[in-house]
Amino acid sequence: MKIENFAVPITSTGGKLLGVELETRVEINGCRMIVGCGREAEHIREQVHTQQIREVRRMGNWFSRNNLFCVISTETDTLTTELPFLKYLTTDTDCSKDGVWLDAVGAYTSSTIPLVAGVVEVARLDRTFTKEHIDRDIFPIIVKNLLMYCDKLIVPVHNRQHLSALHDAGVWAVQGEYRPVSFNSLQMLL
Repeated sequence: MKIENFAVPITSTGGKLLGVELETRVEINGCRMIVGCGREAEHIREQVHTQQIREVRRMGNWFSRNNLFCVISTETDTLTTELPFLKYLTTDTDCSKDGVWLDAVGAYTSSTIPLVAGVVEVARLDRTFTKEHIDRDIFPIIVKNLLMYCDKLIVPVHNRQHLSALHDAGVWAVQGEYRPVSFNSLQMLL
């Protein structure tokens, strides 16, 4: 199994680096795998999570020194809490935990129950939802309504023309404006 880790920058609407998402690509016997699918899904997911935590720990001083966060979205029962800068994006609708980073808001299968329950610290909009609605007049209204339930919103964007409007709407961060870099080259992002 070949595992490659990339850092996907998450920045303010003004371009300041706030943190990164650790994105992992897995290849088995020359075939790229979607982590979490197939017969060995649980085993592969646990291996990937373990390797991700090892990488994040290795760069821990860099994250702390630069006051940045690292977010991962590997869904697993094994969560690490000793790294204060490490955050977990989830689509889980369990409303019993505070400080949730909710992923894929607006996706067809997503739920806003955690938002309404008031346990969400950060919400990230679904990429497809954003692409379909970002140019519509109602998009800033959607953003303002979401911000009634959480303080911080991450919007995936691929067009700089939206940054000013997102800033005016109160969006905390954007993702997709900058290309991923190898996780071993994090220092290039500063």
